[in-house]
Amino acid sequence: AIKGTPEAPGTFADTRLIMLTSQGQRGDAKRALAMGFDAYLNKPIDQTALYSTLLRVAGITVSEAPQVAVDTDMELPQFNARVLVVEDNVTNQMVAKFILEDFGINADLAANGEEALHALENLPYDLVLMDCQMPVMDGFDATIRIRDPQSRVRDKAIPVVAMTANTMQGDREKCLAAGMNDFISKPVEPDKLQHVLECWLTK
Repeated sequence: AIKGTPEAPGTFADTRLIMLTSQGQRGDAKRALAMGFDAYLNKPIDQTALYSTLLRVAGITVSEAPQVAVDTDMELPQFNARVLVVEDNVTNQMVAKFILEDFGINADLAANGEEALHALENLPYDLVLMDCQMPVMDGFDATIRIRDPQSRVRDKAIPVVAMTANTMQGDREKCLAAGMNDFISKPVEPDKLQHVLECWLTK
C-alpha cells in the first residue's frame, strides 16, 4: 500500500486516500479499508456522496455541517469574490473548495507559501485562507513576504486568514504578528467559514 512504503513518511503517510471504482463488488469497501484507504466510492460519483465523504475523511462531522451543494432550497449568502486557499493537504483543499464554491466564490488552490506568492503576483484576489504549517514555505513566512513593501504581489494589504489545527494559547498572537488578519481553526466547517467570509468580503 502507498502508506506502507519506506518513503511514505513526510509524503503519503498522512495523506487521506479515497478509492474510486466503476466495477464495485460486494466486499470491496471492507477490502479497501483493509488496504489503507480511508473511504470507498463507486463511479459515476454522486456529488452528495463525494461531499459527505470529503467532510468525513477531513474530520468534519457530517451531521453538524450544513448540507451545502446538496440542499438546493437553502439560501446561502453568495459572494462575488476570488479566494486563494493555501493548504498542502489535498483533502483539506477539496473540502475548502467545495464549501467556498457553494458560497458563490471562485476558489484557487496553492500547496505552499511559495505557490501562494506566485498566484498573488499574477491574479487579483479578495481573500487568502492560509494554512500555517506547510512544506517549502509555511504560512507565517508567506504572509510576512506578502506584507513586505518590496513584495511583487498585487495587493499587499489583502486579508489573510490563518487556518490552523493548533488551538494553543498564543497561536492567534503568532498569526497576527506575522501580518495575518484573522484566525480559523481546522477542520474548517461551513458555519465558521461563512462568518469569516461575511467579515472580510463585505467590508
